[in-house]
Amino acid sequence: MEPYPGLRPFRREEAELFFGRDQLVEHLAQRLSRERIATLAGPSGSGKSSIVRAGLLPFLEDGGGSRGGAHWCSIVVRLGSDPLRTLSEALTGDLNALEGLLSNESDSRSTRHDLADLIRRRYPVPDQSTLLVIDQFEEVFRSAWQPSSLRSTTQFLGSTLTELAGDFPCPLYVLLVMRTDFLGDCNGISGLTQLVNRGLVLVPPLSKEERLAAIERPAQVGGASIEQELVTRLLADTEELGPDQLALMQHALKRLWARASFRLGPQTDDAGTRPFVLTFADYQAIGGVTDALRLEAEAAFFGLHPEEQKLAEGLFRCLTASGDFRRTFRRPGRLRQIASELQNSAETVERVARTFCQEGLLTCSEPAIGIAEDPVFDISHEAVIRQWARLQHWVEAEGEAGERLSHLRQMATRHQGGTGALLQGPELAFTLQWLSEAGPTVAWAERYGGGLELTKAYVDASSAAEESEKRKVEQGLPQRGGVFICYRREDAADAARYINRVLGERFGPGRVFMDVVGISPGSDFETVLDAKLTECSVTLVLIGETWLSLTADGGESRLHQPSDYVRREIREAISRKHRVVPVLLKAARIPDVDKLPKDIAPLSKLQGIQLRHETFDQDLERLAQSLKPDVDRGDIPSKLGRGLTRALQWTRLVPRH
Repeated sequence: MEPYPGLRPFRREEAELFFGRDQLVEHLAQRLSRERIATLAGPSGSGKSSIVRAGLLPFLEDGGGSRGGAHWCSIVVRLGSDPLRTLSEALTGDLNALEGLLSNESDSRSTRHDLADLIRRRYPVPDQSTLLVIDQFEEVFRSAWQPSSLRSTTQFLGSTLTELAGDFPCPLYVLLVMRTDFLGDCNGISGLTQLVNRGLVLVPPLSKEERLAAIERPAQVGGASIEQELVTRLLADTEELGPDQLALMQHALKRLWARASFRLGPQTDDAGTRPFVLTFADYQAIGGVTDALRLEAEAAFFGLHPEEQKLAEGLFRCLTASGDFRRTFRRPGRLRQIASELQNSAETVERVARTFCQEGLLTCSEPAIGIAEDPVFDISHEAVIRQWARLQHWVEAEGEAGERLSHLRQMATRHQGGTGALLQGPELAFTLQWLSEAGPTVAWAERYGGGLELTKAYVDASSAAEESEKRKVEQGLPQRGGVFICYRREDAADAARYINRVLGERFGPGRVFMDVVGISPGSDFETVLDAKLTECSVTLVLIGETWLSLTADGGESRLHQPSDYVRREIREAISRKHRVVPVLLKAARIPDVDKLPKDIAPLSKLQGIQLRHETFDQDLERLAQSLKPDVDRGDIPSKLGRGLTRALQWTRLVPRH
């Protein structure tokens, strides 16, 4: 018997090997018996699933808790990608029973009685207490890319749990098992926060004595001993490991047991047991608790052929998800869905997945709902994600890909509705490169809300427009107009950056110019400014409350100095017959004509727009609406030669998410 499970949780039948959580298990049973619904919450990696499966369930079935002696039927589920149907199948045997009950117009009492009848028919044992355990409850919050689906699912789920926790006609108990960093997400489910608070039990870290029991006692049950030097080192090395303490300790012990078993082979002593010892030398050989997992994962990866390594990356990216605040968690996936996303055969994907299953890095199980021949693969523990640097890189890349698709879909939708611009310049080039290298599939895109075909059509239209503009430059034909932002940094830098970003979202990359982000290091400042003024048809003159009063070192007004860049930009815009718009910030006013140098005196007669602090975004939207015809018309002939066009650094704008 192998007494250490490694990265996977302890199973129900391994209760005799589970040590160190006796007090917590008894406390949890008491809370559950008193409240009928309880929540076991702890950090990722704190052993919550093992506490339930190998601790609480055997404790109740052996007569522990307030209902000692009663028959217990335990239903342990993970909600997965279809929470309501999974829960309905587990409780009633009918995939759609719960939604049907909760959707009808019966009162709450009638609904509870109907649901109780269905549960009794599914589990017909007299004097039976039913315990429903929803493990990894945080999975219900992972639909962050599809918020409308998330809201409808969680509202139904909240109603179900409220019914189950009420005055239920049969002895039904509910235990939610979840990560503490998702407790705040419960606020989005009607009534769930109150239910969670009613029976909340937090998982504390193991004490030194409890860790010692978890190390030594399973080995004793398995008929082995552990060198004292190894015990001392394990206790020291796991002291400051954080959330992965238990997982890394169990993984290292499992590796040590395997090495000792392999080394000694079938030898037995006179009592018929295998006399082997877990040694400190073996501990050093596997890399200790801190490196054993990483080294094993790398060995499994490099044992694959290059094409299989690429497939392994796609597999692990399919099995992870990132929510808000960059929280990463496991995402179990069915074999056929994974193969569809990766555009590969199920047989090939399964062969690669089984390689990592053999090393304990992935698990394989039958689906709760669906075809038995379509197994579900899952990363065995979040510690694999946190400890394997290669996988961390894959997860980050996957999260960025999902965000990029979501962003492009939003831009495509705005453009389709007439409120957004096409991609241009470096942003378009980067997007084309991403589509070519990443090769996103329709099945993959569904993870993030779909819209891949719309996105590709939008990128194709952007690419066609870009090629058209290049031909116009070569032939000296009119180009699209742009917006030039003229401002003084000491007076309006923050406002200029914000306006640049908002208008960039509205009109597209390369259509708005601001000197700080539009001129690359080493470029000739005057040449670029002149080129940009030539390309643009609109100049916004940002005027703050200190715009006119700022002075140079000698005390002279900066605006009256012939070399002042703000003055020069305004003069050039007027001479090129731009549409010049004074943008007045806060309480600023357009200067009187006698306060301005003669070459920009026409500025005093132009109609401006006030951007007030209280209504800044609304005022800016009015400005954007008024600029759209000028930007779209693009009636300024190009004076740029082909070589100069290549030299210019276009602004790359990344809209806010």
